[in-house]
Amino acid sequence: RHGDRWKHLLRSTAHMMRNLEKLDGLSPEDLETVVIPVCLMLGDQDRMVGIEETQLAHRYLHHSVVKTITHSKHDLDKANLKEISSIMEDFLI
Repeated sequence: RHGDRWKHLLRSTAHMMRNLEKLDGLSPEDLETVVIPVCLMLGDQDRMVGIEETQLAHRYLHHSVVKTITHSKHDLDKANLKEISSIMEDFLI
């Protein structure tokens, strides 16, 4: 599923998860500099990222839209892939 470098990916992900509290993330100033269209997608059953955080990022991203994916958690393998692909197709056209 994750290719030949899955061990490296696992170590990198573990490092990121252990150090999340040290990361400041993207600041409003960072987000305001993004000049490309951005589609923020949020699962309606997501417990990792909330609508408030998503809406906050949306306010600073000048060319963004927010889409809620039905019957979906944060994990991509527990998401409504058919709906995601439809949104992506519409967004990219």
